[in-house]
Amino acid sequence: MTQYSQNFIALHDINLDQEMLLKIKRNVLVPFMRNPTLLTHYADHIVQEQNQLLLSQSIQSSQQLSQVIRQLINQLNQSKKYFGQKKYNFIQRWFGIDLEQQAGSVNFLNDLNQLVEVATRLSHQVATEIYQSQKQMQQLEQLRVDMAHYVVAAEQFVQECHAFADNKMSLDPFKDRLHKKINTLMTSQSATDMAMLQQNLSRNTAMTILDRFNEAKNILIPAWQQHVLQLQTVQNPQELQQLNAARERLIQTLDHAVKTAPSK
Repeated sequence: MTQYSQNFIALHDINLDQEMLLKIKRNVLVPFMRNPTLLTHYADHIVQEQNQLLLSQSIQSSQQLSQVIRQLINQLNQSKKYFGQKKYNFIQRWFGIDLEQQAGSVNFLNDLNQLVEVATRLSHQVATEIYQSQKQMQQLEQLRVDMAHYVVAAEQFVQECHAFADNKMSLDPFKDRLHKKINTLMTSQSATDMAMLQQNLSRNTAMTILDRFNEAKNILIPAWQQHVLQLQTVQNPQELQQLNAARERLIQTLDHAVKTAPSK
């Protein structure tokens, strides 16, 4: 899965639609000029939409997937107890120790498969949440462009508002309030940008966890299980070495995934 990166363009460097700027001045700022108290609501719809999108950006299943992967690692670290070169003498076979060992290995594999199934379900949820997060980020980027239009239109209107005003109208109170509103919007957008960068980081982390788990599930776990089956039929040092090497590769891949995840 391709990771998502973003360096945000400064609001004043965004290529803006001049017709949109003029429309904001005429349809929004001119009415506000006659009633400056309304400036409180200038561009509020953009800020509210941004906040709503940011609140719904969490990829919650990523942390759960990391926890299950840690359980998988712990399970795999116990595998040497059940798989290896073991020779039983007559007395051990008489007491059924060899059968207990076989039963333990079957239970071990069943538990491992159950963990893989749980992790697989969570991985599907993570993939869905990543997709939704990407769509929401696109909406947030469009809202940045909208905010740029409102900020630049307001800045230009400070210089141009005399052309829209009656001769008797005092513009100083309006200009002061508009300056303050511009600063408020810039501060709000800076905070939103920081939140968006954090969401990008969280999404990239979730992608890494998902990629590593899929690699383990689709390639490394089947390879390790194949070595387990071969060891049960032909026990020799070479086969045991291959089993241990496959297990270590699998553990390293899963361990890399959980180390990528932020700890709570």
